Amino acid sequence: MGPHHRPHHRHPHRAHLRRTRGRHHRIRNRPVAITGSGDGTARVWDLTTGRTTATLTGHTGPVLTVATAHLGNRPVAITTSIDDAARVWDLTTASCLTVIDLPASPHCAEFPPDGTVVLGMDHEVVVLTLEPLLRRLR
Repeated sequence: MGPHHRPHHRHPHRAHLRRTRGRHHRIRNRPVAITGSGDGTARVWDLTTGRTTATLTGHTGPVLTVATAHLGNRPVAITTSIDDAARVWDLTTASCLTVIDLPASPHCAEFPPDGTVVLGMDHEVVVLTLEPLLRRLR
């Protein structure tokens, strides 16, 4: 190793910059990106400053997917992991709104505009309604 070589484990943000899955969104009219990483976290990045504004923790395995939407007027993200869980996050407060335990690890996630979540697991597609969560947020 040369004198300028630095192992990536000294810089946790590099885990998010190497192999990431992410989406972009707007929070309080600021452009942000949400990335998931092998360290089990997702991060919210301010695209104007390039800085992390929040770290979303709770998964016990690598984050596989990230999807974003608005539930009502609240910006949210869903993350999935090899821990067989999906987590719905309030992006304004960086808090976890709910955890959905799943029978397998979703490898893709999408938020259609109708308030559902679509997850792809193995050879199946699962559609979940977030209506109970929406009622709780009102």
